[in-house]
Amino acid sequence: MGLIYLDSVFCIYSVEDLGPKGEKARNVVRSQDFEFVISPLVQMECLVIPYRLGRFDLEQQYKRWFSTLKVLSISPEVYDQAARLRAVHPSLRTADALHLATTQFGECSQMWTGDAGFAKVGTPFVVNVFAS
Repeated sequence: MGLIYLDSVFCIYSVEDLGPKGEKARNVVRSQDFEFVISPLVQMECLVIPYRLGRFDLEQQYKRWFSTLKVLSISPEVYDQAARLRAVHPSLRTADALHLATTQFGECSQMWTGDAGFAKVGTPFVVNVFAS
């Protein structure tokens, strides 16, 4: 069984979107024989809006979702790799570089996203699940 890293955009669709994208995100996770992983960065990015809006219900939805996923740590080596990725891909944002480096250090076979721009970075394992 391979590891699939889910980025923040994918998780936001999974938890918050009641339309077709959210349904697709939830369905592909249920239908796959992979172990799905996230990082503390994903947790932080997803919880900003619930905290800002005082949405305890949404905070709890995210925490339930996170409890079904394995959390990879972000070591100093991951930060170093993220810096290398930003050097090679100047348009890559810091958070996205950290997601990608965490995916690499976590030995994930793919990273699933809903961010069309991020999927264009050119790495073969970044998959925009909503592109098709």
